[in-house]
Amino acid sequence: MAKSLFRIFFIFLSIAMVSSSVMAQDEAPTPELLPEISDNIVDYQRPGWHPRLKFNGNFQLGQSKDVPGNTDGVTLQVGSLLHATADYLSPDQNHEWTNMLHWDLGYSRTPVVDEWIKSMDRLEFETAYLYHFSAVRWMGPMYRLRMGTSLLPAYEVRSFATAVVKLDDNDVPHGLRNYAEGTRIPLTDAFAPLTLRQMLGLFARPVSKTAFRLDSNLGLGMWKTWTRGGYVLDDIEDTDALELRRIDNPFQMGAEAEVKISGELKENLVSYAAGGMLMYPFYSDKDDTTDLSGAEKMNRELFVTLGVNVTEYLSINYTFKAMKYPLIIDKVQIQNSLLLSVGFDLIGNPPPVPPDAPCDCADAINAAKTDWEAAKANAKKQEMADEFNSVAESETVLPQSEAVEAPVAGESAAPGADVASDNAVDSAADGEMTEK
Repeated sequence: MAKSLFRIFFIFLSIAMVSSSVMAQDEAPTPELLPEISDNIVDYQRPGWHPRLKFNGNFQLGQSKDVPGNTDGVTLQVGSLLHATADYLSPDQNHEWTNMLHWDLGYSRTPVVDEWIKSMDRLEFETAYLYHFSAVRWMGPMYRLRMGTSLLPAYEVRSFATAVVKLDDNDVPHGLRNYAEGTRIPLTDAFAPLTLRQMLGLFARPVSKTAFRLDSNLGLGMWKTWTRGGYVLDDIEDTDALELRRIDNPFQMGAEAEVKISGELKENLVSYAAGGMLMYPFYSDKDDTTDLSGAEKMNRELFVTLGVNVTEYLSINYTFKAMKYPLIIDKVQIQNSLLLSVGFDLIGNPPPVPPDAPCDCADAINAAKTDWEAAKANAKKQEMADEFNSVAESETVLPQSEAVEAPVAGESAAPGADVASDNAVDSAADGEMTEK
């Protein structure tokens, strides 16, 4: 167990170090040419609340008659997707709080079975708190709470009569029951199975750009599942009956590691995401009742998503997900979906400018250049005005030879002295006005 924990930690640390070195090699934009951009690392958002609510819907209608290989009748498929987020970033950008609510629901109806069959029902809620170190803002401690369940009851419907056998925890069959054609075979109730997952540890986001973003988490995971007596299909080929296996309700605690890459290309035309999760439970309340040991108990997840925005409201999305939770269901669960959907934002903020986005600074540069030239011209004019004033003031001072002596007390001034003095002052004033 110690070796497994060390390997997980070593992988996490290696990814963080390599990503940080790649990030350090990127050249920073020239501050004289580009507007100043704050060091935001939360989806390039500004501090404050950032809510968003998006709705998608899809509908498919098909009809066939006398077509070889197809059953006559009408096929209908309807689905909806609701995605809501509410993220908060503190003014100092040290505290981050993210919240997410996601609901996928789909139904189909075919001529083979005259019944609406649920094809997709996934309800997820997640809230997480992250603290960004001031010195290294791309990493810090984190806590996350995640809940996943199905909102509506689940049934199995078959086009022929079926005998159903339920298997208990020890694979002992009991409760044989026959179901008529088109009859619902109950599997799970509403809000079941419900899994509550908590994680306490460290996060690292060394690269956060529009085209490529890397998220990784490492810490202590605690999982608890409530199935409320639900069953899952576990048909045995050698028997005529349909076997249903009871879903277990384990509590698990162990080391958990996650890695996710995502990005948007071609000006948000194409979006992608891929990632995986490993959770090694070093404690479980089912250790005494299971034959699994070591790496056989490890929980695994792998997902890939690809989206293409045809128009502002029309998109094509592909999702692949593979999961294995041995202590709950010791089988690999696989989901594939290709969806053409119409959606729109009910609530949302205008997309912020990412740090690596090309900046159209022509207007800003021209305005700055105009202001600089105007300031330079004003400074030149002020310099010329000061120089002129200093010259004008020096010329108004009369030469010593032309100065008129003031009469000594008791003596009368020379005839015409007052007139000569007045004429000199007037001439100086006239000369100053002429130069001005």
